[in-house]
Amino acid sequence: MLDAEELSRRGRAASTAGRHAEAVSLLTRAVERAADDRQRATALQSLAHATAERGSPDDGIALCREALKLKGLDATVLGTVHSQLGLLLMRRGEVEAALAEMATALPLVADQPDLRGRLHLNRGNIHLQRRDADRAAADFEDARTRTQDAVDRAMATHNLGYVELMRGELVGALRLMDEAAPVLAPLSPVSEAVVEVDRAEVMIAAGMPRAAADALDRAVRTYASRRLRQFQGEALVVRARALLLVDPNAARADARRAARVFEARGSTTWALRAEALALCADVRRHVGRPLRATSWWERTLVAGKDLADRLAAREMPERTEVLLHLALASEQVTGAVPVPAPRAPRRGEEPVGVRLLRQEVRARAAWRAGRRAASFGLVRDGLADLHAWQSSYGSLDLQSSLVGHGQALARVGLRQAVADGRPDVVHEWSERARALVARVPPVRLPADPDAAARIAALRTLPADATDDAARLRDRVREDSWYRPGAGTVLEPLPLDRVREALGDATLVSYLLADRVLHALVVGPDRVVLRRVGPVAAVDAALPGLAADLDLAATTGLPDALAAGVRAGLTARLAALQEHLLRPVAGDLGEGRLVVVPCGRLAAVPWSMLPALVGRPVTVARSASMWAAAAPPDAVARVGLVAGPGVPRAEEEATACAAAWVGRARVLGGPTATAAAVSSLTSDVDLLHVAAHGHHADEQPLFSGLELVDGPWFGYDVELLPRLPSLVVLSACELGRSTVRASEELVGMTAAWLHAGVRCVVASQAALSDDLAATVLPGLHAGLAAGRAPADVLADLAPADGLPLTCFGAGW
Repeated sequence: MLDAEELSRRGRAASTAGRHAEAVSLLTRAVERAADDRQRATALQSLAHATAERGSPDDGIALCREALKLKGLDATVLGTVHSQLGLLLMRRGEVEAALAEMATALPLVADQPDLRGRLHLNRGNIHLQRRDADRAAADFEDARTRTQDAVDRAMATHNLGYVELMRGELVGALRLMDEAAPVLAPLSPVSEAVVEVDRAEVMIAAGMPRAAADALDRAVRTYASRRLRQFQGEALVVRARALLLVDPNAARADARRAARVFEARGSTTWALRAEALALCADVRRHVGRPLRATSWWERTLVAGKDLADRLAAREMPERTEVLLHLALASEQVTGAVPVPAPRAPRRGEEPVGVRLLRQEVRARAAWRAGRRAASFGLVRDGLADLHAWQSSYGSLDLQSSLVGHGQALARVGLRQAVADGRPDVVHEWSERARALVARVPPVRLPADPDAAARIAALRTLPADATDDAARLRDRVREDSWYRPGAGTVLEPLPLDRVREALGDATLVSYLLADRVLHALVVGPDRVVLRRVGPVAAVDAALPGLAADLDLAATTGLPDALAAGVRAGLTARLAALQEHLLRPVAGDLGEGRLVVVPCGRLAAVPWSMLPALVGRPVTVARSASMWAAAAPPDAVARVGLVAGPGVPRAEEEATACAAAWVGRARVLGGPTATAAAVSSLTSDVDLLHVAAHGHHADEQPLFSGLELVDGPWFGYDVELLPRLPSLVVLSACELGRSTVRASEELVGMTAAWLHAGVRCVVASQAALSDDLAATVLPGLHAGLAAGRAPADVLADLAPADGLPLTCFGAGW
């Protein structure tokens, strides 16, 4: 028969592995067979933990208190029980009582490094809940230093990563969590889920809420299947926070479900936290549309103020978010008495989203009070806060996703600028409110062989290795996050500087405010703001456009089908022209044209709109970036690549190379490998790639060009030590972009421009091999003669236009 010591050992092991029912059974028997009070108290505190995890926190707390009543316990056992009691009180949200128990335990376990380390580990979690990063970090560092237990040390390291997350240091958070994961994740499915939940919070902070929500779904299911209700509720809270801005209905449902879980467990503090999120989500469901002082607002205001009082009584930071959401709603409810924004806390870390929400509320209130300059200043300061954080990272993926935190604030600035109506103000905010990534200078870093090796491994994975591919893609993406940024943000150029750079050209910048498109036209003799019309009209013409463009590029279609495709495409392009160009037709002149589209218009093939066929057009990320572009470099070296499986690729590359006598190098056949193309790219001024291409909408930097040994990704571009000035992508789809946060465009073309390439010539749709082989040698002949790419393409365009577009500075 097993004695109490062995039963306790096996019970603790089962509890660590998440098998809490088994643990309760083993530890109950250990209590019954205890030879003395010391054994009994030790088994009781372990049983208390397993009992609480099975869904009975009150019973767990009672078991700890029963253990404390036993006589003759030495300091170590007393300290262990007080520490366990503190942990259970912490999990139920009774923070002050938990801290008191831990303070009692600390001197009792002073000479027990592992026990003291675990106590610091648990107390650090309390400070995390209070968003006190400094005290949490001190406890976790102490735990990591003292304990010899590998699991506890890994937990302390992981939690230090969470502290870095709280401080906004996403890369530091990932590094520490990655360091701990090999120890923690294999312990059990539950431990793996804990790691996944905290990594999901990094994804939320990085502005990737959908990816975080998917990961959290898995964790919620893991906890639910094991009846770990507290963990399940906490994961639901995190998921609700992830979806708050992108799907408030789902966020409210998750938060309400979490609140029910916590209420059933008696976890009052956690139930309040979930209730706060549910109220914020409910406000988000109504924000953004005209509201009147209705019964919904009256109920919400009363409930919100009551909830804020209950949160304040427990000193919970969620009170700030509740009051900010009430203030946000009050600014949009006609006839409502404004709710003032709470002040920023004097201590503790405040998430960037909360800081930006405060600026938004204050800016709206200032505008409503007639203090327009103050309102613009508040928006400007808020975005500067975001940009300072954003610019510390060198990854296009991370920079573009972080913009999501400032999306609502940027829209406020843009809406107010349109209402103001002055061209210089509209220009400033059309630049500030979008293409924010373009304002962070690129940084070229030394080659990272480990990152390159992971991309190479991903390139060569078989098609059916989906799980391995997903893991590698995550790691490749995070490799890019580790690259530091410039730490500086470029200010938008004044309107006068842009006009000076334009010369005889015209610039049209489209902006979206309150679902209405506007266009700021800047020309040699005028600067004018025009109302273009409801964006819904443009939205109606965009679905199916990409498919029509792809079909139009397909050769060998039956005549009747080809005629139908052409007719459909012609109708779509005519509709887009009617909605986008007719309202500004008298302002655009006839010469070169710079188009700065808002994100909603990313799919428009500008060079194929009938009124623009034969006219030099370049599509820029921002007016400032276009105007500030350095003069084009003289082309001394040209690289051309013929990828596999494209029937006329080698013919195209050879014909294009003929324009550059003695200056061109061609890679084709088995030599067109990723490594060879990267080497060639870093050694030329002009790169031309003829290959199959694909745009990956969900993970746009995994868009790529097909080479002999697999795809050459957008992430490969970030690793290049040197870049050409001009890139020509004779490939399908690579002019397409995924739109993030309504304005940030991400894809292969964006990767080149973000890295520092001056101009990219690419197609937003399928590109006919015959058209490419016919037109592109003419492009190179013009370039070799010293002409600008946009001018040459305009001359080469047939009557129905070219799918090829100049992105960036086309002259």
